[in-house]
Amino acid sequence: MKNKTIKTNLIALCLTLLAVPSLLIGSMGFFTAKGELNKAGEKSLKNDVRYVLAMITMLDQQVKDGKLELEDAQEQVKETILGKKNGDGTRPISDRFDLGENGYVYIIDDKGNEIAHPFLEGENIWDVKTKDGTYASREIVKLANEGGGFIKFNWPLPDSDELADKITYTEKDPHWGWVVNAGTYMMDFNQGANKIIYTLLLTLGIALIIGSVIIVIYSKRLVTPIMNVEVAMKEVAHGNLLIGKFEVKNKDEIGRLAIHFQEMTDELKEIIHDVRSHSEQVAAASEQLSASSEETSRATEQISSAMQDIFTDADQQSKNANETAQTVIEMKNQIVSISQRTKETVESIHQTSKLANEGKQSLTDVTNQMKTIDRTVDDLGEVIEVLYQRSKDIASILQIITDIAEQTNLLALNASIEAARAGEHGKGFAVVASEVRKLAEQSTASAQQITEIIRHIQGNTLHAKETMSVAEGEVKSGIHLVDDASTNFGEIRHAFEHVLTEMDEIASAAVALEADTLSVVASVNQIADVSAETSSNTETIAAATEEQMATMEQMNASSLSLAKLAQDLQLRLGKFKA
Repeated sequence: MKNKTIKTNLIALCLTLLAVPSLLIGSMGFFTAKGELNKAGEKSLKNDVRYVLAMITMLDQQVKDGKLELEDAQEQVKETILGKKNGDGTRPISDRFDLGENGYVYIIDDKGNEIAHPFLEGENIWDVKTKDGTYASREIVKLANEGGGFIKFNWPLPDSDELADKITYTEKDPHWGWVVNAGTYMMDFNQGANKIIYTLLLTLGIALIIGSVIIVIYSKRLVTPIMNVEVAMKEVAHGNLLIGKFEVKNKDEIGRLAIHFQEMTDELKEIIHDVRSHSEQVAAASEQLSASSEETSRATEQISSAMQDIFTDADQQSKNANETAQTVIEMKNQIVSISQRTKETVESIHQTSKLANEGKQSLTDVTNQMKTIDRTVDDLGEVIEVLYQRSKDIASILQIITDIAEQTNLLALNASIEAARAGEHGKGFAVVASEVRKLAEQSTASAQQITEIIRHIQGNTLHAKETMSVAEGEVKSGIHLVDDASTNFGEIRHAFEHVLTEMDEIASAAVALEADTLSVVASVNQIADVSAETSSNTETIAAATEEQMATMEQMNASSLSLAKLAQDLQLRLGKFKA
């Protein structure tokens, strides 16, 4: 990154101070002038509309007085605000009204018909919309009917598709019902304000050029002495104190800075001469101190090595004793845990054995109940078989009844025929035969219903018989499985009794082992205490020896460091030319 100079910063600052106020003042002037011009333009629009309304009032009075025809009066208004109508239907824009380059007065009616217009006279603009969807003519008519006023909207420039802000003042004539409008583009109002911008930019450019020249000349006078001091400081930074005196004519802070820099250089020369002399003396003394400290350090190192061996052995013995004690303690804890878990296991085995006995008894009860169910199922199967056979017998009897009923019905029919042949004497017999036939039909129907019921009973009985056969097989299989389970429970109970005996023996052995472990722990702890005391005493002696050796090493290191510093100082002083 390129370093910025005082000269560059000074020029930039001065130009900024020159440009910013100028821009602020110019901008304020521009916007103020623009606002005033807009107000003056609006006033001009309003006055022009009022002038046209006054003309209409005057001409309308002449029409009422019979001095003018209405059509002539209206045409006179159109020619006054615009001009005579051309052959193509257009009218020129009159110079009577100063509304800017693109401004003009025009008239429409309440339905949007152009009464007087430079290019659109006779056309209807009621449904014409602006780009933003506004019906401009409708808004103008609405505003005129409400008393008049200003309205703004976007409208294309003449002979162009470019949109621009347009302002129109509208007011309605009470005599002819015309909506009189004076409109122009905002840029026609404030073109004068643009001249202020151009003048401002020109003035600012000239001021910046002149100011830049003045600032460059002044900054050169200001920066040149500083650059001379900078060159001298670079020489000093590279170790050259033999620079000559440089003359600075400035009487300000820069001149005083140069004088003080020259004084500082002279003081540095004297300091470097003194430091060189003292550094040589320090180097000689440090060499003697280093030799003495090396001899003392070697003797102390031998003593420290011997004490270190003693300490290492004692410490190792103490560690071994502690590790042994810790191992025995852990063993004791594990034995206690084993003993506790053995007791818990014995209790669990007792509980499990009890549950096994209860399970075996339950299986015995289940076996007895299953056998009872088996006998009941056998008896029920026999009953169902008998019921099935009885239903067959009933079906046979019902078939006989059905046959008898059919024969009776046939006999009753024959009797009815014979009674009909007998005529008057056979009427009573015919009635009896009819009743007999009805009874036979009812008997046949009842027999059929009973037969259907018996058929359902036989089906259900047969299904029950088959189900009982399956159930009988399942019950027998269940009895066999329960017998096997009962046998297994008996074997499990015997196995638990054997395990219980073994666990009692393990618990007794664990209690005895725990007592022996406590004795071993006490002995190992005593050995560990003796080893720790020996290690502590040896460590104290070794620490004192190491402390002395460290002190000697520190002295030796300090003397070497001092010698190194003296050597480095001499090397650094050699870089200065004083």
